[in-house]
Order: sequence, then C-alpha cells, then structure tokens
Amino acid sequence: MSDVTQTLWAEIQSSPEPVQRELLDFLLFVKSRQMLQKSGVEKTEGVCGGDPCIASTRIPVWSLEQARRLGLSDEVILRNYPSLRQQDLEAAWGYVLTHRAEIEQAILQNEEA
Repeated sequence: MSDVTQTLWAEIQSSPEPVQRELLDFLLFVKSRQMLQKSGVEKTEGVCGGDPCIASTRIPVWSLEQARRLGLSDEVILRNYPSLRQQDLEAAWGYVLTHRAEIEQAILQNEEA
C-alpha cells in the first residue's frame, strides 16, 4: 500500500462511522467510474437516454446484448457494426455481467417502446 493510501485509510478509520460509510461510498463511486472508463463502456447524459454505450459511440450495450440473445455471434455483430472491435464486445459482455439488472431494464423499456 502506498503512503498516501495508508494515510487515507488511517483517516477513514479514525472518522465517525457515518462519515466512514459516506467516504467509502464515495470511493466506490469513483472506482466504478474509473472501471467504466477503462472498460470501454461509458454513460453520457443526453446520449442514448443515458444508457451505457460503447465508448465514443452511440451503440448501447443493451442493444448488443439483445442481439446476442437473439442468437447473433460476435462475428455477425461485428459485421453489422463495422466500427466496433472484438474488445468493444468484450467490454459490453463484461458490463452486462456486472450490471445485469440495469441491462434487463433497458431491454424491457426498449421492447415496450
């Protein structure tokens, strides 16, 4: 652990419990944002209704997952989306695994539309 991390951890541990919870929630939020950015998936307010999309595109993760559920292979999806790469699909599948309820909800909302 770095000196900064050790100092931060000591400060958190010496704080009252409600403050500890708030600090830890904030740290988890920051970490999840970093993971999203590294994962190749991003959410941008006003783009595709704020749904998670492949970074720098307007291709929602839920639509890729729906295509996969309909039986399309990665190869076919990549042919249909020539701007995507295999690593984009891997990022999408990873996002689906860690945000299943969010993706299920997006699929349901878009089926009703």
